[in-house]
Amino acid sequence: GIVALISNSSNFQNEQSENFRKRFINNFTITTLVNLAEVKEITFGAQSEPAILIIYCRKQPQNNIHIYNLNLSKFSKLTKILTDSLPETIPEHELEKNPNWVPYINGYYRYIETIKIIQCDSTPLDTYKQECQVGVMKHSDKKHGDKESFYKKHFSNTQKEGFYPIVDSLKQIKNYEIPQTAKYIDYDNADLDRKRSIGLFKAKKLIISRNWPFKAFIDDETRIYDGNFIIYKPKKGDEKLLELINHIIISNVSYFYFSISNVLRKT
Repeated sequence: GIVALISNSSNFQNEQSENFRKRFINNFTITTLVNLAEVKEITFGAQSEPAILIIYCRKQPQNNIHIYNLNLSKFSKLTKILTDSLPETIPEHELEKNPNWVPYINGYYRYIETIKIIQCDSTPLDTYKQECQVGVMKHSDKKHGDKESFYKKHFSNTQKEGFYPIVDSLKQIKNYEIPQTAKYIDYDNADLDRKRSIGLFKAKKLIISRNWPFKAFIDDETRIYDGNFIIYKPKKGDEKLLELINHIIISNVSYFYFSISNVLRKT
């Protein structure tokens, strides 16, 4: 007979449930898998756990699995009716040999080969770098104790001699634009928890935010950046590549690559 089962999606995606998935796929044939994570608002409630609908039967040879990823369309929000989507069809043996089902359940199976091609044809940024480091870490309770007195000693809200502007927040960060700052640091004398050579922050460099999606811009002034940012400095003679690298990092192709490859990291 055919059985329909609704389960928390974690059982079919988490690493801790790997043995469960192995036993399931070895003993049953999955004919259809419906990912309900994006439509839980109109199925089980917005605060519910993401769920999956599985239709399966006794073990059958040479089976293909149809995987549906339902999206919450405007029509569905208004009518509470789920709209159909085109299924992804994959051979069952793909799930039998691969313990990580995330790419398949979330509809990324078709992109695996594309990601491999991009990786094979890509030149690592390390090829052009002189330095590439995360910014400074300012305060540590263990090292500095009271935070207020530490900031009062080393920071200022007005420009002073020997003080450098510092960017220590991801708020208002935009592509191509150097952020405005009203905070300054006595960098040469500040005993920071993690300090970088002042040379890292001088001359032309690419600044990349560490939040997702990435933001990137070029800064050719001496400005200190904290651990929310990566500072990428090219080798001498490769400065002209910074504009190109900046464009690539924030392009739609990069967004696709980083989004999908993060999901595929265990495949």
